[in-house]
Amino acid sequence: DKVVDWICGDGYTSIAGTDFDAAECFWKPNRTTFNPMACGIAALTTALLLSGAKESQLVTNYFTAFKCIFVLVMTAVALGLFDPTHMTPFVPAEFGVSGVLQGSTAAFFGYVGFDEVCCLAAEAKEPQKNMPRAIGWTIAILVAGYVAATLALAGLLPYTDISPVGGFPDAFETRGVDWAASAMAIGEVG
Repeated sequence: DKVVDWICGDGYTSIAGTDFDAAECFWKPNRTTFNPMACGIAALTTALLLSGAKESQLVTNYFTAFKCIFVLVMTAVALGLFDPTHMTPFVPAEFGVSGVLQGSTAAFFGYVGFDEVCCLAAEAKEPQKNMPRAIGWTIAILVAGYVAATLALAGLLPYTDISPVGGFPDAFETRGVDWAASAMAIGEVG
């Protein structure tokens, strides 16, 4: 079960930011070309998963720390370029409340995986006390991060100019911060 989760998740991750449809997993939409990057990443992470818990935990901790630092820096740079005029209208008429709800539904997928945290309860000290705290703090920190990053992106460009595919990299490139655009494009895959 875990191996299947990782293979599909890795396939989606390895093709993110490309012209591939994530639902197609390892194949291009025309189904005539194989995506070796997706299979390579899936094979490596599956091998890591099968190599043992300590190795998997070490690599997971490394990438988690990398991503957290990356998102914090990205958000800080974007907030430094924040233009308050891009925040008007705060909820564009063509999207309305329905658009806000659709956006929050899409953001929900960032929380997929918290069910796996509960599987670690057996390894926690005083799980009845510490697991709810850990999950609560994690969700609170993630919500704060999502809100800060979303406001930062909305402050970089008018909402009509934000790319649905390469939001931050394209926004940084449009604002002339090429080093941040390149870092974002690389970091989104890492």
